Amino acid sequence: MDLVKSTARTASSTTSARDTAGQQPSARPGRQEPIGKAKPLGGPPKARRAKATRAGAPHAGVAPAAFVDTLLELLCIEFGQERVHRYFNEKARVQLADDKLDIAVPTSFHADLLERRFGKKLRDILCEVAPERTPTVEFRVDPIQFPGLDDPDLIPQPKQAKAKPSQSLARARSAKKVFDERYDLDRYVVGESNEIAFDAANQIADLTGNHAFSRLFLHSECGLGKTHLLRGIARRVLAQNPSARVRYVPAEAFTNEYIASVQANNVDSFRKRYRGLDLLCLDDIHFLARKNATQVELLHTFDAIDLGGSRLVLASDGHPSQIESLSNGLVNRFLSGLVVQIHTPDTALRKRLVCEFAARRGLRLDESSAMRLIEDPTNGTWSVRELEGALTRISAAAGVITDRTPEGKIPAHVIDRALSALGRANAAPLRAIRFENVRDCVCQTLEVEHKDLGASGRHKRVVMARAVITLLCKKTTTLSYPEIARKMGKTNHSTVITAHQRIEKQLGDTVSLGLMVDGMTIEQLADSIERRVRQPMS
Repeated sequence: MDLVKSTARTASSTTSARDTAGQQPSARPGRQEPIGKAKPLGGPPKARRAKATRAGAPHAGVAPAAFVDTLLELLCIEFGQERVHRYFNEKARVQLADDKLDIAVPTSFHADLLERRFGKKLRDILCEVAPERTPTVEFRVDPIQFPGLDDPDLIPQPKQAKAKPSQSLARARSAKKVFDERYDLDRYVVGESNEIAFDAANQIADLTGNHAFSRLFLHSECGLGKTHLLRGIARRVLAQNPSARVRYVPAEAFTNEYIASVQANNVDSFRKRYRGLDLLCLDDIHFLARKNATQVELLHTFDAIDLGGSRLVLASDGHPSQIESLSNGLVNRFLSGLVVQIHTPDTALRKRLVCEFAARRGLRLDESSAMRLIEDPTNGTWSVRELEGALTRISAAAGVITDRTPEGKIPAHVIDRALSALGRANAAPLRAIRFENVRDCVCQTLEVEHKDLGASGRHKRVVMARAVITLLCKKTTTLSYPEIARKMGKTNHSTVITAHQRIEKQLGDTVSLGLMVDGMTIEQLADSIERRVRQPMS
């Protein structure tokens, strides 16, 4: 063989050494004997390899098996005898055929493993010992050569990471909370104000058809059913295909996961977790305002999911173009899909909502009681979340107060008692409280400009205004700390949390701001502003 002749100088010394040690050639073709102890050679690996190549007197006509033994001994110099023995003596069959070094392995796993760990160095050694005619290297899967294939040492066994009971329980509770039956699309009450959003949710959750869109962006005010739709879509997709890779996550949790992965130097794992999904439902997108690094990561995640043909559903309190400090790249991608607004429920939908929520709780309401919850939008309105909260209170009150009409229905006075805690007991309906209502009343009372709330100033009146706004918003609205901070123009919601915690401890302190409210306690000031905020609309 020409190739063997061209490399005889390298192989001869190894063959002589083997014969001197009394080793016999392998009786089984294609399988090398266990590697013996290599003779210690001094110096760095490259110098030791050169010594091994020059060792002994060369002669022509050396057998292919001797050439293979030489290569393996040179690998021992590079990687150590134990390591090479572990991989090549039992899990590989190496032989030289024509211009190719054929390495047979039992599984594709072993082929990939040996290629990664030894492939480059093996080719480098071949270039050195056979420069005139370097053979190619091929890792070939051939289980027939390995009769002990069922041996666990030959077949890689996937490691089953045993999760801690607390972690498994937390994951199970989280999955149950996200995908439980309360958020089924079939339980979503549909009306004119949310019909388009509901139809779009059903279409994107249908895995059987090809639709005109694979991206859906839902936006509305708080408490109108966006989260129900997102979780319902995820639940529907999993019902159709239990093996689908589906994830529902609020933007705040997405941000926290990303930050944690950066701190742990494990961003690749984070990207694999999100970019390999079939469906990603991302809630509260407005939370990403001013979070530039997270926005960049989401942009790349968005592109990866889109290129893979997967589906993306997002929800926010505002239209993509109205979210402050959101990158143009994200806005453009959000707008490239279907954007749907969910409007405030009209009278007909509120009536259906009241009937549905009451039936789920086993409540029987008479006509006058139901009408207390179905208010005219021109005078005041409930959000869907407020309706659920009101009926929960009514259900609790009905369990304590046993009065019923002759027909067995809950009378109006039980409804009024339950609603009094919500500020709804008066005949005149109250307006739905928004952040703007609270902010305007507080700023007017404390003589503070709106723009000062988001600035870095620490004037006593501004600090008091921020704290009172947070206190009243947590009491009278459904806004979260990040939402309150964003609406005030603050970049970090931790300052809002701190302000809330501080003012709750100072409610008994006297106000001293050089204003008409001086002499009142902070609690009295907050109560007086709250009464103004809750005043019925004229």
